[in-house]
Amino acid sequence: MPNGYCCVPGCSYRGGQYFPTEKERRKKWLVAVKRDGFQPTLHSIVVRKHFTETDYLRCMVSFGLCCGKLSTTPSPH
Repeated sequence: MPNGYCCVPGCSYRGGQYFPTEKERRKKWLVAVKRDGFQPTLHSIVVRKHFTETDYLRCMVSFGLCCGKLSTTPSPH
């Protein structure tokens, strides 16, 4: 998991999800972040608190642990 600071204005949390590389999803994330003129880098992240639990697709991995994969854009919090 990334360990940098969240790029959402006013948020000082660390760790989260990298911006998607797919163009359409990336555009939706940029709109949701609401940061004028912002161009995310390969290291730009949005922390988990800006997503709802249903934004994640759950999958089972070894030893019964779950990993999260984002299925949507950040939610307004």
